[in-house]
Amino acid sequence: MPKLTTPPVPRLLGSEMAAAYLGISERTLDHVRHREGFPKPLRLGRRILWDRKALDEFVDSLAPQLPDAWDGVRATA
Repeated sequence: MPKLTTPPVPRLLGSEMAAAYLGISERTLDHVRHREGFPKPLRLGRRILWDRKALDEFVDSLAPQLPDAWDGVRATA
């Protein structure tokens, strides 16, 4: 039986996918995109795209670094 894998998330996301990635609606994305510090979209032709890594950096900047619940957990075979 073939092994199922999750496809990788693309580096550049359209508005619908960027909003889903952030867990917000497209309407909310349209509002927060004007907020100071929010990454600027990239324009390729007529497409507006969002850099996934820039979105991650923005979200990381919103809250102080909290310890990850999985820190120190070791995998066992």
